[in-house]
Amino acid sequence: MVLRGSGVGRRLLTVGTLVMWGCDSPTASGPRPGLIVRAERGWTDTILGEPAGIVAEVRDHSGAPIRGATVALRYAAGTEGVFFLSSVTDLQPFWRVVDTTDASGRSEARLWHGGVAGEAWLRVDVMLATEPSSVTFTDSVAVRTTPGQPAKLIITPSDTALYQGNNGGFTAIVTDRTGNHGPERAQLEAGTPGIAVSGSTVQATTGPSRQVVRARFNTLVDSVWLSIVPRGAIVVRYMGLTEPDYSYVFVTLQLDGSDYHRLLRRGGPSYFGSNDKFMSPQWGHTGDYLLFFDGSGNKELYRTTLDGVASPLFSARVTEDDVWQQETRDGSWVYFDGATPGAYRTYIYRARPDGSEATRISPGLEKFYQNDLYPSPSPDGRYVVYATDRETGDIFNLRLQVLEVETGVIRSLGVAGTGPRWSPSGDWIAFGQADSLFVIRPDGTGLRRVSGYGYEPWASWSPDGRWLVAERFGPFVDLIEVETGLTLPLGFTGYLTTPAWRP
Repeated sequence: MVLRGSGVGRRLLTVGTLVMWGCDSPTASGPRPGLIVRAERGWTDTILGEPAGIVAEVRDHSGAPIRGATVALRYAAGTEGVFFLSSVTDLQPFWRVVDTTDASGRSEARLWHGGVAGEAWLRVDVMLATEPSSVTFTDSVAVRTTPGQPAKLIITPSDTALYQGNNGGFTAIVTDRTGNHGPERAQLEAGTPGIAVSGSTVQATTGPSRQVVRARFNTLVDSVWLSIVPRGAIVVRYMGLTEPDYSYVFVTLQLDGSDYHRLLRRGGPSYFGSNDKFMSPQWGHTGDYLLFFDGSGNKELYRTTLDGVASPLFSARVTEDDVWQQETRDGSWVYFDGATPGAYRTYIYRARPDGSEATRISPGLEKFYQNDLYPSPSPDGRYVVYATDRETGDIFNLRLQVLEVETGVIRSLGVAGTGPRWSPSGDWIAFGQADSLFVIRPDGTGLRRVSGYGYEPWASWSPDGRWLVAERFGPFVDLIEVETGLTLPLGFTGYLTTPAWRP
């Protein structure tokens, strides 16, 4: 019992809770004084049950009803979502409801059991008309909402990757229709022939492929995906907002998600990662360092160790913006875009890794509104493929060209595209066009679409030239087999962008 207010505090008031069903009646022969709270079907029900009536009776010390008292019912503590409240006429429940007692000292409301199973406390505060600014007395009641009947299965992970011969753990939980876990457990099984299942363990028994892990409980059946992936490692730019990843710019990892390593702290004197995602992390030719571009204003090229120790690649920028770098296979040259934003022009440059012998290799005189972009040297270093607006005069309509470095001779590939990348064997060039990925021979033949819709234009080749790793809108990372178009999503890669395959 809580007594407040000088006038009411001198009265003898008792506070009790009476549940209409399954609860003893008051021991007194007449009406009980104080506050009595009753629920027509008790305080426990399953999720989303029919709303139940609540009656709060307020009486003075002699048991006479108190008319005009304000009764406030509200959620007080415990698991949120266990219950809600409304007036007797309102169909929209809320966390609080207020009513006034009638001539019989009664106020009424409705209790709605929510979609969350658990226990929470309903608090009832009473204020008399003679004491409107203070709570005269209060009571609390425990409300319990229990899970409903099994309605669906939740399998985790929902999409992941394994190497052939490796194992992964899965769980299958039975829930009611709002997701509350029940005590039941589902049985895992193989949904496709490329995996073996034992208890909660799934083994990848075949080569690169897309597999299905299935779960059953009575009539409930559900399934999730599993990609069996080729072996390899990638670097990605991390674009999520959660820690600890947010504090870093890049992540290196195996294609099955293992060896997840964060590197290069965000911010610092160079403001790394303070701009957009387009930092284009690329592996150095030995695979033990990275090249990227960044800058709080004008962009410049950087090199970082895999321990995250970064320094400018050149002692000074070659142009106003040095971006979209790629090293030759033997590490003797770095090709990159050199941009003059004020003149709306960008050309292809190359320099030695120490910044010496920096040269513009795009032929011809510099012009306003002319752009050669995204250079990729051939494996033998004789050619560079790039996207350009020279043929169209339109930066939004780029075409692919191949430049012979020593002679300056340009050859058009006759296709629109952007973000070209030469394959390690030199027999294909991958590029993006209209949100899809394509390959073409260096002589302009063999044009073929290798992906579905929804990809950024920059893809990176596997060292054996069989696969592309690409950024799908989301962003997510996918592997695409060039010959067949088989696509293996890496379902764990949300917010990982601009992937590059380690040589």
